[in-house]
Amino acid sequence: MVIETPDELKPLLFEVDDKSPKLSMAYAIAQSHRFTLDGDGDAEVINLEGRAYYILNFECDCPDKRIRGGSYQGHCKHEKWIAQIRPCEKI
Repeated sequence: MVIETPDELKPLLFEVDDKSPKLSMAYAIAQSHRFTLDGDGDAEVINLEGRAYYILNFECDCPDKRIRGGSYQGHCKHEKWIAQIRPCEKI
């Protein structure tokens, strides 16, 4: 017997440099998203239209997260993208 699970429960697998999966950083950059990292888990994401989303402690203020609770295992794509970035060590 095969039990199907909703998309949000399936594993989120991708290669970091692969531009096809929506959750990879390479995809976000290819789609002209711009990132300003302000510490680990804090950032601003700006899309092609100039709309800015703010992530504080890995929690985004976008409608997907606020209204729907996050389409990707409780997270939005912005949070997934930011989780792939690590700030440089302070010198």
